[in-house]
Amino acid sequence: MRMRDRWIEDAMEQEIYSLKKKVLAVIIGGAVGDAMGVPYEFKGRDTYTAMGMTGYGTYNQPKGSWSDDTSLTLCTMENYVEGGTLDDLLGKFLCYKENGKWTPYGTCFDMGISTSQALEKYKSGISYKLCGDNGERDNGNGSLMRISPVLFMTIFNKDLQDTIKLIREYSGMTHRHPRAVLGCVIYIVFLMRIYFFEDFGKALDMTVDVCNRIIVDLDLRNEFIYYQRILGKKIAGLERREICSDGYIVNSLEAALWCCVSTNSYQEAVLRAVNLGGDTDTIAFIAGTIAGLKYGIDGIPEEWVEQLARINDIKVLCGEFAKCCYENTKGEKYRSILTTPVP
Repeated sequence: MRMRDRWIEDAMEQEIYSLKKKVLAVIIGGAVGDAMGVPYEFKGRDTYTAMGMTGYGTYNQPKGSWSDDTSLTLCTMENYVEGGTLDDLLGKFLCYKENGKWTPYGTCFDMGISTSQALEKYKSGISYKLCGDNGERDNGNGSLMRISPVLFMTIFNKDLQDTIKLIREYSGMTHRHPRAVLGCVIYIVFLMRIYFFEDFGKALDMTVDVCNRIIVDLDLRNEFIYYQRILGKKIAGLERREICSDGYIVNSLEAALWCCVSTNSYQEAVLRAVNLGGDTDTIAFIAGTIAGLKYGIDGIPEEWVEQLARINDIKVLCGEFAKCCYENTKGEKYRSILTTPVP
């Protein structure tokens, strides 16, 4: 093998390894937050104090059990690795609901109303494009909680319009209202900024700038008013009593961002999210993905990671997904170099 080709292949392996570490940080970071929040879901704020990984509680599940947030995220990753369509992905979601696919112990114990309704439409033969409802009351956090893999599917694509289109497709399977789509866009853009710049303050500033410049679809721009505490850069200055931790997508995203920008470690961010009460699993999952990316896989307490159900299965899928994302995007550039004759 020529020295140039060896150098190129070594560079590819290094980039895949780096991408895999970030995938692990986001997905395991989210799953840990999810599992920590499961026992406390729907409990009132300040009626308990979460200090670490525990079990049972709301759903009577063993320690380390994660919910639909993680399950549907893993289904999304697996579908991408397999080259499936979005109709195929809804089929995987249905298999999760009815057969326990990608669950901790073989049984689905939680699924949002909007997602369940979308799956009923799918079962009746309706295309994924029309399964998600788009009414004012269809703005739960059910697409936000599973959208993080899109970060890695598009991380090397410089055209953010393509990313927005993809987010609209993935969200719309279950949540088509532009407010739900916009929340997912803000979240993914923020994760992208963290991926490259790490600093929360800088990432938030850049997210606001990108959203103002890049989002041109009128239906999305009309929803900016609902996210003013984020897009107006007010989120970091809010107090705990001003944070609402329910399942409304605007509130969930605000709560997760607030938990991250007001703390200095993964552990602090996730515990703050769990102790808000309400939709604890989803808010801690979202906060966990953000904090995981910021502080890295090594910043997540090892004890918490080891207590996760099916942790080895999750790690294997993360590796397959990272390689697939790379091969489908940046790998093309390197392959073209490898096949170009040296002058």
